[in-house]
Amino acid sequence: MHPAWEGGRSTAHDYLADEARGFRERYRGELPGRERLFLEEVLRLANDKRRRRRRFVTAVIAALSLLVLSAMAHVMMIQKIQEYQEKEGQRDEAEAARREAEEASKRAEHEAVLAREAEEAVRQNNGQELEQCTSTEARVRAEIDAKHARVAAAKARDDEAKARKAVERAQQSKRQWKELNDWNWIWGER
Repeated sequence: MHPAWEGGRSTAHDYLADEARGFRERYRGELPGRERLFLEEVLRLANDKRRRRRRFVTAVIAALSLLVLSAMAHVMMIQKIQEYQEKEGQRDEAEAARREAEEASKRAEHEAVLAREAEEAVRQNNGQELEQCTSTEARVRAEIDAKHARVAAAKARDDEAKARKAVERAQQSKRQWKELNDWNWIWGER
């Protein structure tokens, strides 16, 4: 048996097709009808097999390419989702900081009012020295609280500006996400 036949049936067919091609190239004369038809059929079958094999390899490569593209698109979508979630978290943190600053400002205003009321009550009492100490202390405490409130309000404004920027980035990310989904729909991924 020929070594090419040991690999199996497809190898034997390849061997026969190669032999038929070689015979056709070597033989210069005219073949009888039956032999000529046999030779043409063997060569046609070999060419069909080659064509099928090429189509199969091309289809496999195309399918793998589509899988890679799909995986890349999914990775990009996951990254966009994570970015969007991070921006949402930043916006929530900025909103919480703004609320906290507002509350601190309200507390400072309330303490200033209490200090004024205490100062007024002390004035109505007979002890002048006690009045001065208490009112000075209350006034200093109110001034400190007012400064804290101003700092907290400034921080809240900064946080609010950061939150606006985060919202803008989130909206941009959302637009990009929609565009990516539109492309996925066009590619046939739903």
